[in-house]
Amino acid sequence: MKIEVGESLMRSWLRHVEGCQFAELNWKPSSSWRVCGDTQPLTDVAREHFKKELEVDLFGTQTAYQLLKQAEIDVLGIRLNPPKGEIVKVYSVDMAFHEGGLNYGGVAETVNRVLKKLMRHTMIIQSVFGPVPLQVVFASPKVGQPCVSALEKAMGVLSELFSAHQVACEALLLMNQSFRDVVLDPILAVATDVADTSELFLRSYQLLNIFDNSEELKPRPTRRPEADSSEALRFEFDPSPANVFKAELLKNKMAKMTLHYQNGHTEDRIWNAANFTETANLIGNLRSRPQFRQGEWQRRGISWIEVKIIASDQREKRPNPVEPI
Repeated sequence: MKIEVGESLMRSWLRHVEGCQFAELNWKPSSSWRVCGDTQPLTDVAREHFKKELEVDLFGTQTAYQLLKQAEIDVLGIRLNPPKGEIVKVYSVDMAFHEGGLNYGGVAETVNRVLKKLMRHTMIIQSVFGPVPLQVVFASPKVGQPCVSALEKAMGVLSELFSAHQVACEALLLMNQSFRDVVLDPILAVATDVADTSELFLRSYQLLNIFDNSEELKPRPTRRPEADSSEALRFEFDPSPANVFKAELLKNKMAKMTLHYQNGHTEDRIWNAANFTETANLIGNLRSRPQFRQGEWQRRGISWIEVKIIASDQREKRPNPVEPI
């Protein structure tokens, strides 16, 4: 089986940053599996929605069955709640790595192909898993500005479709700087701690670091936490994903961190982010805190951290300790 380095990177991201216990490359459903539901209604409303909002005929005359027969997901991730084993979220990633920049034959064709891929992903997950919480992701490290603007608009239209028809799905676009902030830097921060020969991207990076001391090949010093184990502490953000949370943090300057311990205990802390800047790395900043560093959070019995924005109109005097940046 051919493995693309970009897809390998996204698999590592799902495993070590998003906390997925299962992550598979080039996933396709089996024809022997039982179908959970009819996806034709979603196909029909999507066809009309995109024709009205973007003036595009996304599916032509194809039926839901025909669309699903063509479906293949670059990287599928599943995050479970360990105590009970129920699905917390399913991740479906389409990864496009073009060294010269993303281009499927012009801006319009690029947008159409991305939307069609993500809609197929949404329908195939619903067909196989049922109405589980889902995040569909399109990721590309290099995208030109005309395509950036058009894709951002298209993803907004896709999110409107999900909201209007109560589809439990988030649409996430990771391009250029957001790709680096959300995917690349967090993975490089834990690269030396992962010993898994199946992870092509991380193994390649580790090999390069043996022979090349160039600063360009290393994560930025302020973005790499101390590490002494193969695990990475998981952070969940509200609102999500991390780039949306960061924008809200820059605006509101305050958040609540809820520490979840392995024994079921929780502890709230207020994060005063008055000095947090736009160039700061969100996850790297959090993981650099003494209590969240590798080895220390395991010693303290911390399981995961929930971080939620506190809007200015929700603030009041709180007994919780305030932790400035």
